[in-house]
Amino acid sequence: FLLFLFFFFFFFFFFFQAEDGIRDAQESRGLGDVYKRQVLGELIEFQLENKTDCIISCGTTGESPTLTSEERLEVVDYTVKKVNGRVPVIAGSGGNNTQNVIETSIKMESLGADGLLCVTPYYNKTSQQGLT
Repeated sequence: FLLFLFFFFFFFFFFFQAEDGIRDAQESRGLGDVYKRQVLGELIEFQLENKTDCIISCGTTGESPTLTSEERLEVVDYTVKKVNGRVPVIAGSGGNNTQNVIETSIKMESLGADGLLCVTPYYNKTSQQGLT
């Protein structure tokens, strides 16, 4: 069941994608202070002012693999609130621990993320059958 849930969220993201447009990945090492919130907010507003079609929060191009689950949830929560429905927010919930990814994905969805960006678990080699 957990594997099914994981892949459900994984494929949800791919079905959600638009064919055209720009998507921007945002990143911040947690939001423990006012400065980081301000800078992340400014980056989000800049992207929205320049007509981005989607904001990706905690994608794998930044430091999200080093964030704790709580930090990632904090960044996604802030991003969803800052965007306020102006464009979809895709939350990066992928990781190496499948159980943690499922739990984090459910929490990110409850925070208002419009889609999820999941990767196959890195560092753990699986068979092709294990990926499907």
